Amino acid sequence: MIKHIILGLFIICYTFLNAQEHEPMSVHNKNTLSIAFGYAYLPDGVKIESQNDLGHFVPSIGIDYIRKLSHKFELIAVVDFELDHYLVSGKDIMRENATIVVVGAMYNIIEHWSVMLGSGIEMDKHHQLFVARIGTEYGIHLSDKWVLSPGIFYDYKHIHSTYSTSLALGYNF
Repeated sequence: MIKHIILGLFIICYTFLNAQEHEPMSVHNKNTLSIAFGYAYLPDGVKIESQNDLGHFVPSIGIDYIRKLSHKFELIAVVDFELDHYLVSGKDIMRENATIVVVGAMYNIIEHWSVMLGSGIEMDKHHQLFVARIGTEYGIHLSDKWVLSPGIFYDYKHIHSTYSTSLALGYNF
């Protein structure tokens, strides 16, 4: 599984580094560090206490780092911490305060709106799962340094999938 993650990251980085536009970039604000608050919906998730109610919302907090390569392309590293424990129905798999690490690339479709594609791993004390993430964010610039970014994401895992939404507050430097 680690080989697949490394290969996927290499392909993403190689593709986007070679596809950079040759536009002059400002030497300022190439980096963004964000804190994100969100909820993931697990269609196959159930609460530990009531295993009959299919579908479960899990709160999360995350830290994102974005490195601007050009006006269109960015690299991103995401670390999300789930703040709950639950079961994956039909698989009898328990997830407890999982940590999700994803690296990938973002493409700016139009000013302020981007799509993201990445891969990584979801870990907790019970299991490790491969994660493929696709999503979109819209950056609302509060000032030259601060940005508010609502986002929607889909995570594919071979055991289950999640749909999530987040609100990130980022600092450009």
